[in-house]
Amino acid sequence: MSSKIFYVVHIDDNSELLIFTEEIIDEIEGIEIAYTSFTNRGDFFEEEIEVPDLIITDLMLEPDKQIEEPAQTGIDFIQNIKSNETFKNTKIMVFSARSDDFLKKELSPYVVKYCTKDMTDSEFQQTIKALLTGN
Repeated sequence: MSSKIFYVVHIDDNSELLIFTEEIIDEIEGIEIAYTSFTNRGDFFEEEIEVPDLIITDLMLEPDKQIEEPAQTGIDFIQNIKSNETFKNTKIMVFSARSDDFLKKELSPYVVKYCTKDMTDSEFQQTIKALLTGN
């Protein structure tokens, strides 16, 4: 097993999906992954975490109730992540129920992968492993 630990952050307002995703990621063989999840965007920016190798985010997140800033679209959120010097080298994967060619095109400068939530567990695992290891 590789000695490198890959840091993955997942942001989705569906807490059950986050638990399920963690179980799937834990089953990826051959690499060590530290997984952190957030149910809202505000906690992601406020929490002190390792700079992730990969951020997985949904596009259609509920607005953060504790943040008084204007609501962000998924595109705005991803652009904010990529404009932040801390995360400029972090890969972003969209994991959304929405399959939309316009969104895929709009996000292409910022994300390395756009996936829909109907993919199988093994497809999801293969995608995550490939994004992290480059294989």
